[in-house]
Amino acid sequence: MVKLFCTIIGDGSAFVVTIDEGQTVGDLKKKIKDENEDDPTLDIVAAKNLQLFLAKTEENSWLTYDQDLVNKLQQNRVDTSKLQELWPTWKLNREKDPPLFGPNVCLGEEVVHVLVVVPAVLPNVLLIGVNEGYTTTISSYMEIAERLKENEEVRSLSNYLASVVAKVKDDDEAPPFSVLENSSGTGKTQMAFNLKARGECDVFYIVCGDPGDREQPVYNAYATRTGTFQECVNQDLEAMQKRTLQEHVPLGSIGQIRSMQTLSLYGFIVAALQGKDRFYGPKERSHVFDELRRRQESRMKPFVFFLDEFPRTGKNLADNAQQKLENSLRMMRNVFRSFGLAVVLSSTNGTA
Repeated sequence: MVKLFCTIIGDGSAFVVTIDEGQTVGDLKKKIKDENEDDPTLDIVAAKNLQLFLAKTEENSWLTYDQDLVNKLQQNRVDTSKLQELWPTWKLNREKDPPLFGPNVCLGEEVVHVLVVVPAVLPNVLLIGVNEGYTTTISSYMEIAERLKENEEVRSLSNYLASVVAKVKDDDEAPPFSVLENSSGTGKTQMAFNLKARGECDVFYIVCGDPGDREQPVYNAYATRTGTFQECVNQDLEAMQKRTLQEHVPLGSIGQIRSMQTLSLYGFIVAALQGKDRFYGPKERSHVFDELRRRQESRMKPFVFFLDEFPRTGKNLADNAQQKLENSLRMMRNVFRSFGLAVVLSSTNGTA
């Protein structure tokens, strides 16, 4: 194994990567990305697109990691045209010119070995936080929730949701979704906050459809989240459609979702599970499982997605519009269930 000190041009912070010297520069790129998984700049760049340079002077000495170098790195004043770029196929223990990090190479002390250039990419920042200016509105719902959280209806639903998640952990089946259906003004939206107040589950609230005349002030607090969720659903259905051989085929089943390695909704779910207010595009399915395992190992609460104002299936729609709506509804509820996550659908008389 070899221990390499790396630094990103434009940042300047040094970090260490431990890797087998028999691996390639391409493998090193993946390691560098993994070491910086919380850096939003690298989060939106594929490892293969990183540029790596051998951090040696023209006199063949390693660059000393000092304040002068840090300043140059932070100010983008490092001329990479005078440095040797590392090609993906090269082995790290390469001995022929230019030699890299083999056993006969002295790696020195207080130096850096690899400079990293992250290609300039305009990040697609997707926001899922609560809109500013609605603290009072949300507080009023939570005040009511504190009075209602011990009601039998609230306690029963909270216990049921926790048991559904526990059961899924045991048998790995997609859980059923819970439906709250009633006329407008009967407290369906309030139930999301009641569940939060009980504190037995982490509740992530999403307004899924256009409430129309049923508009409530609290919906505005989550308008950005709603827009992001709908954008992700549309993008992922389009990606799913490209994989099918027929144009008019139902989309959004749990089986279809599980076959998709990368989706925008996976990025949405990871950010929600981590409690973040933004993310930077699609994630892999494995990333969601990694986060779920982390929560389980940390003994965190069961996670519930509460889908409010869940749209009804269309009436008197053209065939194409009807299928598009049904695909969207399936995708909304099943993407969470494909991971064993609990889902509550709240709808005004006539849910999907």
